[in-house]
Amino acid sequence: MKIIDNIYLYSPQQDYERNEVYHLEIENGEIASVNKGAYSGDSKEVIDGEKNVLCPSFTDSHLHLLRFGLMKQELDLREFTTWEEVKEALSDANTQDQIEDDDWIIARGLMDNQYEDIARLAVASDVDEIEDEKPVFILHRDGHECVVNTTALERVREDDNLEDKHEVFIEKDAEGNWTGRFKDTAVHFIKYNFRDKYEAEIVDALEHALPHLGKYGITSVHPDDLNYAGNYGLVWKSYRRLEEEGKLSVRAFLHYYVFK
Repeated sequence: MKIIDNIYLYSPQQDYERNEVYHLEIENGEIASVNKGAYSGDSKEVIDGEKNVLCPSFTDSHLHLLRFGLMKQELDLREFTTWEEVKEALSDANTQDQIEDDDWIIARGLMDNQYEDIARLAVASDVDEIEDEKPVFILHRDGHECVVNTTALERVREDDNLEDKHEVFIEKDAEGNWTGRFKDTAVHFIKYNFRDKYEAEIVDALEHALPHLGKYGITSVHPDDLNYAGNYGLVWKSYRRLEEEGKLSVRAFLHYYVFK
């Protein structure tokens, strides 16, 4: 039997004495008993809790778990302070070598509203200086705005629904031309329609993300992943696959909605 000793306890369902230390007996991975005071038995497996607080696990009622897992494949721009640094990072040969011919180049954390070496917010022509063949998608740090290059712009314009249903979130210049910047639902539309993932990619990303939940005591999640997969069926199949393989370490209640 394993013992977790020398801990304080908190639970919203029970009133444990705030200044009283406890010890728990763990058997077959489950709590067998909760006991007041320090442990005084002869178990060889005693973990000293060092008077930390032990509490029930957490439920995250809205998160983008797939998005978190996919971040490992995206260039993080949050630490950059100039547009020149962004250009250099995106142009780096090692980064581009990892991109397949038909894949988008994805980056996140853009803060071009704070860069002193660019007089305005970046537009498609600015991103073209970095890459003009592969489609490029750069998400602003706030997550509600993005800028793409001309190649990506031409792809997204092929779907009339973008302008018909999200015109208010498409930035245009004085002549009415699209600049390559988008906001809010238009950003989600681009991610949903033009960044489809394969099941293997989704499973791999989720496997990468799941261990991080346990570190923070999260055992139940309500993930909203549709925008990052492009297909709800893929999201469902990927979670089911992980569950069947015994790799889904949390309870998952998948968000479901119809995006229009």
